[in-house]
Amino acid sequence: RRVLFRSLTRGAGTRGYMPPDDATPTRILSVGPWPDYPRSHYEAGIRVRVCRLRLAANPALAGIKHLNRLEQVLAHLELRGTDAQQGLLLDSTDSVVGGTSSNVFAVRDGRLLTPAISRAGIRGVMRRVVLETAAVLGLETEERDVTLQDIDRAQEVFVTNALFGIWPVAAIDDRTLSRGPITWRLMQRLAVGIDA
Repeated sequence: RRVLFRSLTRGAGTRGYMPPDDATPTRILSVGPWPDYPRSHYEAGIRVRVCRLRLAANPALAGIKHLNRLEQVLAHLELRGTDAQQGLLLDSTDSVVGGTSSNVFAVRDGRLLTPAISRAGIRGVMRRVVLETAAVLGLETEERDVTLQDIDRAQEVFVTNALFGIWPVAAIDDRTLSRGPITWRLMQRLAVGIDA
């Protein structure tokens, strides 16, 4: 399997921030091998660490997958030399935004909770798919400000991304979790990691 990456830029122009009036957008396509993720990420789950870096609030760009992801790059560097596969990102108000390259869901009392993408973060494709699938399955969902306390009180936590699908979270810093029934139900419905 191969993966196709598409990027759209404003096009060539002179130095500076102001795009030219007659700019012609440039589309960049690249093809690469599909990532080979370990089966254990789906079976046993992944380890997550809370990052020190805080995302800046920028409501004008919240939800958009743009090419300026320097904060995520710096946050992901915090994971170097650790056993974590994702970092948990908070904003300047200490609200949970998402993972370093994923969206986050918590399961509390049978209900899915995910951060509202209003100040920072990306409205990921798989995030939307999970929310739509949860509605089909009759699962209650809530998009709102999420705190670390909400995550600590969750019975299940999982992260989503268009490439890997759904990864259950097995540990957040020193707290251990396991792949729960709602996470597994969503994985089965979406055929994500079910052969694992």
